[in-house]
Amino acid sequence: MAQCHNMAHSHYCVKKDSWLYAIMTERKPQNMDKFIVRLPNGMRERIKASASQNNRSMNAELVAVLAEKFPEPELQYAFLFQRVLQALKLPKNERRLQLDKLAAECAGFGIELVISQEGRVSFQLDALSQDD
Repeated sequence: MAQCHNMAHSHYCVKKDSWLYAIMTERKPQNMDKFIVRLPNGMRERIKASASQNNRSMNAELVAVLAEKFPEPELQYAFLFQRVLQALKLPKNERRLQLDKLAAECAGFGIELVISQEGRVSFQLDALSQDD
C-alpha cells in the first residue's frame, strides 16, 4: 500500500491513484470564497449565542442565515411554485389577491405569472443569455 502525502490519516491511496486526495482538497476552507465583514457592537455575541443554540459554529450559523436569505435560484423557483400551488387552494376571494402578490414577486425573478379569467395559472420564464 503506497502512502499519500498531505492526506487524512484515515484514507489511503492504492499505487499512484490520487483522485481521493483531489476530492478531499476541493472542500478545504482554503479553496472556498472568503469575505471579511465588520460587525456592529454586540452582533458577534448574538451570532455566537445563536450558533451555540443551534449546535453549530459561528461560520456555519452565518452561512445558514445567508443561505436562507439568498437561496439558490432553483430553490427560489421551487419555493415560488409551491406558494402558487398553496394559493390555488385558497377560497376564491383570497386566491386572486394572493396570486396577484405572487405575480409581483415572480416578476422580480424574470418569471411572468399569468392568471386567466377562469383562474388558471401559467408561468412564462424570460430566458436571458449570459451575454445580455
